[in-house]
Amino acid sequence: MIIATAVAALSDELLGFRAQWLWTILFGAVALVLALLGPIGFVRKVVRKFAVWAVLASLLYLTWWALDGAGFGSLWDREGEGGFSVLDGVDLVVAITVSWIPLAADYTRFARDRGSAFWGTAGGYFLAGTWMWVLGAILFFSRDITDPAALPVAVAAGGLGAVLALIAVTADETDEAFANSYSAAVSIQNLAPELPQRALVTVVCVVATVGALTIDLLSYQSFLLMLGSFFVPLFGVLLADWLAAGARYGERDVFEGPSVRWGMLAAWIAGFALYQWLLPVGPSWWTDALGDGAGLNIGATLPSFAVSLALGLAVATLGRRRF
Repeated sequence: MIIATAVAALSDELLGFRAQWLWTILFGAVALVLALLGPIGFVRKVVRKFAVWAVLASLLYLTWWALDGAGFGSLWDREGEGGFSVLDGVDLVVAITVSWIPLAADYTRFARDRGSAFWGTAGGYFLAGTWMWVLGAILFFSRDITDPAALPVAVAAGGLGAVLALIAVTADETDEAFANSYSAAVSIQNLAPELPQRALVTVVCVVATVGALTIDLLSYQSFLLMLGSFFVPLFGVLLADWLAAGARYGERDVFEGPSVRWGMLAAWIAGFALYQWLLPVGPSWWTDALGDGAGLNIGATLPSFAVSLALGLAVATLGRRRF
């Protein structure tokens, strides 16, 4: 949906037509092809050979374009306009990153040792995430771009080089759609191992594409926070289990553990409930029922993570990790 919205705005500026439905189907098909390749094939055939270099060059160019004439000194000294606290910002930054935690195992399994797995993941997320957040802030303050769909139009006005750079970055964004589709298919296969993976990948991509054609995502911010309410306490529980296992997982932890850990599920639900109590997000019927929440203005991420981590540690330690 996000990719199609950006490309439709760009095609409307350059070619005179939007046809967002067409771009949605096109990039849905591209995501399906990449997901059928799988993470190893995708990295070897696409990312390693040219995609990573094209995107890196494009982002360098777009960063220069954003900074050119922006008056970085004045931007740095600019006063905040209020409306968001630091903890509100933490909620958003964490939410947009934490949803990728389940995919970390897809690439860290190729690491040679624990240190390289940790530092490669931490460095990759930190550098790329910080770069994109700063670039977004610069674009917002220097060019007053508040609507994501307006960004392609503004970039298109920067000339042919900017357009090519934006096309390269947009095309590469299909790796996120691919990763989500592949991850969803593998997660379903964990519950139903007899189902063929390629068929699951196809079904997931088709359902996601139909959803992108029919669902109007009115508030991306609310969507991110809803993701955070699920994944922040989930990470707290996973971290608790890993710490209780001696900060190391062996084959028995992965393949011989109980199929359902009710205590850990309870710790996760408690963290989710606290997140939603502090910051209600979701469908209108849900937020109407919760009202304004607790009204404490302390953010939801850190308290939710702390509660799920503490309860998870208690369950894993006292129950000797049987629950």
